[in-house]
Amino acid sequence: MKMLDDYGCTVVRGTGDTEEQFLTNAGDAQVIIMDDNYFKSEWFDQLPNLKLIIRRGVGYDKIPLSVATEHNVLVANTPGANEVSVAEVALGLMMETVRHIPQAREQLYKFDGKMYPLELLSHTLSSSTVGLVGYGNIAKAAEKMLTGFGSRILVTAHHQHQPKYGEYVDLETLLRKSDIVSLHLPATPSTTGMFNKDLFSKMKDSAIIVNTSRGALINEPDLVEAIENGQLGGAGLDTTAQEPVPKDSILLGHDQIVLLPHIGGFTIEAEIKTAKMVAQNAIDLFNGVQLKYAVN
Repeated sequence: MKMLDDYGCTVVRGTGDTEEQFLTNAGDAQVIIMDDNYFKSEWFDQLPNLKLIIRRGVGYDKIPLSVATEHNVLVANTPGANEVSVAEVALGLMMETVRHIPQAREQLYKFDGKMYPLELLSHTLSSSTVGLVGYGNIAKAAEKMLTGFGSRILVTAHHQHQPKYGEYVDLETLLRKSDIVSLHLPATPSTTGMFNKDLFSKMKDSAIIVNTSRGALINEPDLVEAIENGQLGGAGLDTTAQEPVPKDSILLGHDQIVLLPHIGGFTIEAEIKTAKMVAQNAIDLFNGVQLKYAVN
């Protein structure tokens, strides 16, 4: 806010606006800053002065990119601002699921006097093979953190890379060999629903799937079915197809599924970096500078 105020921008803040209120408040806006909400295609015709949409975060699948381009509206995001924060949550979910921490906590609150119940016997993260699907900034941060545990790391991505610490393999090899599969992909038409019963069948029946990227990547009914049928060991999800998770979600009530409310990037450090990048995107637009983080 200070950067934008110092530049002389007029900032209109919306909190919980209805669609009608949003369009009224944003009617003269040249720049709109979005969180993780959807931007509707029909809004472009109602925002004639719009030049730039800035996504506070990495994923921009909820912004219709092709429609924005047709209307000569730039879309930018803030890559790298939250990479450490999200990678930490990915590792946290790995630890929670592999070490049965939710089940252990539930056992504690039974107060039945039992120690070391056999069902809580687990493996170490250091003995696990972790497969990273996608190799962007967050995956690279997670890869670096995993080296501290001594985990074997496999990497696959749309384009072949030379990982710094891990080994690059094809997707089928990664699924077959990994004890933990961690997703780090954008949601696109080709990746939406990508992790379904077909791919789950190629994983170890003890494998854990971790998702800190986009909920659309996983076919959730197939995931629950695979876990209930013993075809997967569990899941750790920071992001889901519907957010927030509704009370009737099929993901609830499974002690082998650990859920978080999409807090991967929600740290003070990440918020500060994100805010600065958002403001700089807007200032660069007004200065006629090519946007470093434009995605169209």
